[in-house]
Amino acid sequence: MSIASVHRPALTPEEQLHNGDRMSRQEFHRLYEKTPDGFRAELVGGIVYAASPLKRRRVEEQLEAHRATIERANRELERN
Repeated sequence: MSIASVHRPALTPEEQLHNGDRMSRQEFHRLYEKTPDGFRAELVGGIVYAASPLKRRRVEEQLEAHRATIERANRELERN
């Protein structure tokens, strides 16, 4: 079983990392290990900076739209 397939229990509000949280490196790593797969954050100068999940989803949607456009263009080229 891979690490990615391990089910993690839901985090309590006290265990969640949010932008602007201030904490030690030890506390950050303890909480970060409990976050769901795909969650990204970093600690800079004792302040948490978390990536926006909406931005990530939007990028994935844009990539899919680009893939579809390229596939259509390739099909058109093959026909001509």
